[in-house]
Amino acid sequence: MIMKRIFAVFLILAMLPLSVFAAFENTHINTGNGAEDIIAVALTQLGYMEGSLEGTVQGYNDCTKYGEWYGLNYHAWCAMFVSWCANQAAIPTTVIPKHSSCDEGMKWFVNRGQFQYGSYYGGTYNPKRGDIVYFGAPKSSGNGYDATHVGIVYMVDDTRIHVLEGNSSYKVQTVTYKKNIKYVLGYGVPRYGSSAAEREPGRYIITASSLHLRSEPTKSSTSILLIPYGTEVEITEIANEIWGKTTYNGKTGWVSLDYCTMGYTVRYNTNGGGSAPATQIKNAETDLIITSTKPERTGYTFMGWSTSADGAVVYKSGDKYKEDKSIVLYAVWKLNTYTVKLDGNGGTPATTTLTKEHGKNLGISVTPVLAGYKFKGWSTVKNGSVEYTSVYNVDKSVTLYAVWEKDRATFTVTYNANGGTNAPAADKFSEGSEIKITTKVPTREGYTFEGWAYSGNVKWATVFAGDVYNKNASVTLYAVWSKSVSALTLNAGAGGRIQRYVSGNTVTLRVLANEGNSISYIAVDAVPVALAGDTTEYIIELDTRTHTVKAEFTYNDGLWINPFADVSSKAWYYGAIEYCYKANIMTGVDATHFAPNATVTRGQFVTLLGRLHGVTDVKGSLPFKDTSSKHYYYKYLVWAYNNKIVAGTSADKFSPNAHITREQLCVMLYNYEKYKGTQGVFSDRLLSDYSDSTNISSWAREAMAWAVYNRVISGSDGKLLPRNNATRAQAAVIIKNHSS
Repeated sequence: MIMKRIFAVFLILAMLPLSVFAAFENTHINTGNGAEDIIAVALTQLGYMEGSLEGTVQGYNDCTKYGEWYGLNYHAWCAMFVSWCANQAAIPTTVIPKHSSCDEGMKWFVNRGQFQYGSYYGGTYNPKRGDIVYFGAPKSSGNGYDATHVGIVYMVDDTRIHVLEGNSSYKVQTVTYKKNIKYVLGYGVPRYGSSAAEREPGRYIITASSLHLRSEPTKSSTSILLIPYGTEVEITEIANEIWGKTTYNGKTGWVSLDYCTMGYTVRYNTNGGGSAPATQIKNAETDLIITSTKPERTGYTFMGWSTSADGAVVYKSGDKYKEDKSIVLYAVWKLNTYTVKLDGNGGTPATTTLTKEHGKNLGISVTPVLAGYKFKGWSTVKNGSVEYTSVYNVDKSVTLYAVWEKDRATFTVTYNANGGTNAPAADKFSEGSEIKITTKVPTREGYTFEGWAYSGNVKWATVFAGDVYNKNASVTLYAVWSKSVSALTLNAGAGGRIQRYVSGNTVTLRVLANEGNSISYIAVDAVPVALAGDTTEYIIELDTRTHTVKAEFTYNDGLWINPFADVSSKAWYYGAIEYCYKANIMTGVDATHFAPNATVTRGQFVTLLGRLHGVTDVKGSLPFKDTSSKHYYYKYLVWAYNNKIVAGTSADKFSPNAHITREQLCVMLYNYEKYKGTQGVFSDRLLSDYSDSTNISSWAREAMAWAVYNRVISGSDGKLLPRNNATRAQAAVIIKNHSS
């Protein structure tokens, strides 16, 4: 009967109109029943659209509050939505993993024996409410599966499942699927724990927003008073399995134990700060994770929680509270200061760190020097324009980068053997170009070469052979050494490396994943190391005896299955088309063809710019007689024209179907940067590197100089081809270069 009532409540919720959930705040108060709590949390999010953290304006850009919470915004977010709902429902990561990759989430359940394959793949399991359903297809190799989508099962009938899912048509919505379709790979079956454990007298916590104390152990009996959420009560007698007798404020009666849990409370006192985090309920003999909600106090930094009002930090967010007793935790504050890091951006001094007090201006007297350059001021963007000169007045920690006005110059990468011999010869390169770090290595008796670093006294190398160096500044790289340990065998798979540091009889190993990868497996002397979540760095300490260490890595960037038969994975434009397709900037000419060599029209490129910016509905009119509000590009053209990003080919014509040239494309993109105020400082000196630079139209020269200087566009065989028509593949590459 208990579960039937709960199911009925949630069935009613699922049938409510979308506006009921329009606030997108999780208003659900957890009951302790994990399956029902995660569904209730997900229901509060129905209708949320990607595009902004508020979720009210669709933007087609993978921007969501779920990605912001996860720390991986602007990425595919269906798995992060499931993880967020589990977190809000107080479900530990040992029950549902925190994951952004559908593949990794499915593997997590498979590896624990908690995955049931769908009926299409021979499974006989009948899914139930609270299961995590994974969608996808078998790998083309025939070995394993590619999971591409995930959701939460909230209803099941004879032939169908009903799913709550994020990133479904760019929003949170419910979708119904047949159980036996090929797209349903199977179900992760979380071990939520029993929701109908045998009740017995003892300490209970009220989990409803308010709960009736009734005269008799029946729902129809008289309500004596309401007991608030989080109140601790002592149950002295159990009746009819679900009613408990207690005394509150001098009144004795009965409460429904469906809205109570045995346990203890953790309450939070902000100790002078703003609103306190919600009271947490701890079950007996179960660890409680300290709230991730941090209070705020103007001019102070929150440090953690203490067991007394004037005590030191005892707990921080994410720590475990293990004691079986109720407690009040007090916020610990530190007077707020801000770190202002001055980055010489190639100049000297390389870095200077200053401290700014809250509410006071910080004077900046540092003037960096760089031969052949003139210092202009400071910017919050590495290649940005001047924002500050001698005073920084914002109450915020920041890195300020030196802004340089520079001449064309030759730069040098110098290699310092740092105690060794046979340092590689220096490499020289010209402004605007790049080089790869040498594969030659110095030697040092009794030591192993680990790589290069920007300092001569560091523990770990940060630069390696084959890395690209393209900063317009000379640099000295110092060899990083570790004492040779002949008994140590290191095996690192593709996607990462194992670095070592030897001190005395201790060998410290740093297992480091390359960008876009995570550590999937580490074994020391064939004994696997336990890894939690998406680990990208792991430190191991060993003695100098014989050891073998093995590490494997997994590429976990956003999954993309190329739908286009005319786009080869080996094509020079492959990555750009993947980027534009995943960002909803460019699609194919049909479902299976991209037409990379087809030319781009003026109307099409205006549409690409509008999608890049996230334009939705706009107001305004156009003077062009050859356009109509019925055309696909119209709203983007209104936006671009009214913001001086594009102009017509005449006073009353835009020529939307005319082919766009490479220089016209650069002008539109440059105008877009000026509209945003992010065009930065640049020069036209690099244009002389191209034999046809004189063919650039006078009105396009500034835009082409900006595009070449910022590597938005590159030539072919030493030519820019400014008046050639731009192809769809070229447009995709230029958009990606601009966004990188």
